[in-house]
Amino acid sequence: MDVTCNHKYTVVKANLDLLFYVVLVHWRPRPRNSDSNRGGRMTKAIARDPIYRRRRFQSETIELCVRWYITYRLSYRDLVAMMAEHGLAVSHTTILRWVLRYVPEFEKRWNRYARGVNSSWRVDETAVPVRGGRHYLYRAVDKRGKTVDFLLCTDRSRDAAGAFFRKAVATHRVWPRKITLDGNGGSHLALRMLRQEDSRWQGVTISGSAAATLRVCRSTSPRARSSR
Repeated sequence: MDVTCNHKYTVVKANLDLLFYVVLVHWRPRPRNSDSNRGGRMTKAIARDPIYRRRRFQSETIELCVRWYITYRLSYRDLVAMMAEHGLAVSHTTILRWVLRYVPEFEKRWNRYARGVNSSWRVDETAVPVRGGRHYLYRAVDKRGKTVDFLLCTDRSRDAAGAFFRKAVATHRVWPRKITLDGNGGSHLALRMLRQEDSRWQGVTISGSAAATLRVCRSTSPRARSSR
């Protein structure tokens, strides 16, 4: 009885070994989607935005880091720690390159669907320290508080203000209906100069500080020119 049982176990084991051998030699894994691989064709690559080509990380990771950086007061190393909690090892210099590369591109795409600026602008300039020196940040907002444009200049002269107004118009390709200025005389002189260069500026209503307007009128009067 024991000899017969041992013989049956030996035969079964031999058959199983033969079955495993046949499977290992002749079996090939079947593709998941056989329809897309007929004729030996490879599956198509996943469609990806061209701006993310040759990037190691997924586009969702890049967009998340850039969005968190510009939305919240987070440093690059804070984002590195937050990504590490999700199992992603990212360098802070990599996130820096993402911000420099993709923020301008995102801004262009967002502006396609953004509401256009209002025709009434408020313009002023603010002194800001840059590398130990004083610079002036020209900025314009519309009646709703939306930023029209901004420009960092080394001074607050007529030429600097004129460069800012030209840049704002070139960005939106529209002339404002009304501009409210502060007490900087250079901005008033720049608009007077632009009115002489381009007739489209003549229809813009200018309002602002009465003292600055009076200084501009005095500086551009024939009597003031003759005294110079």
